[in-house]
Amino acid sequence: MYLRSWESFASQAEELYRKDPLGTRYLMKYRHCDGKLELKVTDDRTCLKFTTDQQSDLQAIERFNNRFFALMARGVEGADSMDPKEVEASTQAAVPQQHKGRKQRRRG
Repeated sequence: MYLRSWESFASQAEELYRKDPLGTRYLMKYRHCDGKLELKVTDDRTCLKFTTDQQSDLQAIERFNNRFFALMARGVEGADSMDPKEVEASTQAAVPQQHKGRKQRRRG
């Protein structure tokens, strides 16, 4: 089911994950030709979808991703005790940084 409101999608998706963490899947797909980003959370019985083409939604989606990744990595109970800033910091630390000393090759 497509949800128009971001808040309802985020809360229902987290609730769906908490009910069945091992049976729930999360998919993010970007369609360049349409310029749309689609998020989907499903447990094979319930399917929640949210689609946007607004750049203003990206910051909320990034926070949602950080929260969801923390739930997946630390478990439902472990992520509940975390501060939202700690969740964001732990996911940012996991992203490898590009080496500053290397020069990038240009292709073309």
